[in-house]
Amino acid sequence: MDEISACIIHALNRNLFLGEDSSRGDTSSSSFVSDSSECLIDISALPLVGQGFAYRRLADQYNNVDVIGDADNLRDMPSGGFVYMEPVKQLSRDVKAGLIGTLARQWRAVAEWSVQGEGGLIVAVGDILPLAFAAFAPPKTIRTKTPYAFVGCAKSQHYLTDVPFDNDNDNDKQVNWKDVDEYPHARPWIERRLAPGCVYLPWEVARVADERCVLACPRDAATTEALRQAVHTRRRNNGSTTAAEGAAHVKYLGNPMLDIAAAMPCGGVWNVDKCRTVIALLPGTRAGEAVHNLRRCLRACHGYAQSVPRDSAEFLLPIPPSALPWHAVRASLLAEGFRCAVRDDCFVSTRHGARLRVSSHPSAFGDAIAMAHGGIAAAGTATEQLCARGVPVAAVPGDGPQFTLRFAEAQQRLLGEWSLLFDETFALNPQHAGRALAHALSDPSHADMCRRNALARSGAVGSASDAVAEALVGLL
Repeated sequence: MDEISACIIHALNRNLFLGEDSSRGDTSSSSFVSDSSECLIDISALPLVGQGFAYRRLADQYNNVDVIGDADNLRDMPSGGFVYMEPVKQLSRDVKAGLIGTLARQWRAVAEWSVQGEGGLIVAVGDILPLAFAAFAPPKTIRTKTPYAFVGCAKSQHYLTDVPFDNDNDNDKQVNWKDVDEYPHARPWIERRLAPGCVYLPWEVARVADERCVLACPRDAATTEALRQAVHTRRRNNGSTTAAEGAAHVKYLGNPMLDIAAAMPCGGVWNVDKCRTVIALLPGTRAGEAVHNLRRCLRACHGYAQSVPRDSAEFLLPIPPSALPWHAVRASLLAEGFRCAVRDDCFVSTRHGARLRVSSHPSAFGDAIAMAHGGIAAAGTATEQLCARGVPVAAVPGDGPQFTLRFAEAQQRLLGEWSLLFDETFALNPQHAGRALAHALSDPSHADMCRRNALARSGAVGSASDAVAEALVGLL
């Protein structure tokens, strides 16, 4: 969630620097910080999962951003934060890797920040962990408690129910989520009993219903309405002093997760023939897992290329060097039947002649997302960013720990079957995924449904961080 928080911090600084023109993009935002005396606020960023690289880049760029906590001793947990996929196994691995000590240090950092200074606002981005840190932060004084805001990017009502297109962006149409049937086996029976009709559980709803929670921004319109109903019901039943306000602080402002690609620099990295169909390969960014995922994505490439006319497609592979070293990428390409062409970054399949380009340039991912007509993916956030642009993506699940069969099934419920193509056979034979993508791209009606589905489930791309930032500025 660090990258999502980084987008919001960028947007905050666009709105909080004197003389700032908020119409300008992130690529020039470093020029806004010429004098720290112009800053209206100080921002403290606490990484909870991973090593906080996104926050460190922000601290180098902005004079008013500081990384708190034990930044020098941060470490990646084996689960990468995806404990819910295999709770017992992943949690035990994280505990052995020092999870308890890490949580203790993070809580100490929150507590120290909360009791210092005057005023302030805690912004929790993600799931129950940052929300709990914000809700239980110690007060500055007996009478003064730190208010908090919640940007919920981890949960969606779409995981549970098939929301019709015409309901998701229609403010005049109210849906009673308790009466909507859920997908079979979408969640354990105990969760269905505890929280009928809402993806957020009672203890999460309680934190959002707390009078100290001044803003809650779920990731989509359907989730916003379901959480708003749950919060209103809890406040009314508890006789809260804020019950008369209902749940007006629960607002749909867009999904900042989708702004990550839009905020990345664009540099014209890929030299692609405009007559070709561009397919983006997204094997993920988790070290170790990404290498195995890449092999499966390459097999799906063969299935796609064999289903379309020769030389009609071009595959783009943006690689994060930290997760996919060049030597591992090259070895995977050679092993899966691709040979190096004229340049080191261009490969040609020995089976069907399809071309595949590779780049580790900082602009490569953003450019690939913007140019792609479709995608082959074994990633989480990157897949959502591509589907949000209204193009179909074929999912190729692997052994995890993140992009497993169960993860892909849940992601299809989230993004919709029009946008995310997935079948259990894709895990056994990735070439089936490539063939399914070729079929989807050849059907004009499928493309239209993809665009409609993306707009309904994800909303507009590139504006959510600014909307959240403006709301936070209003609170400050």
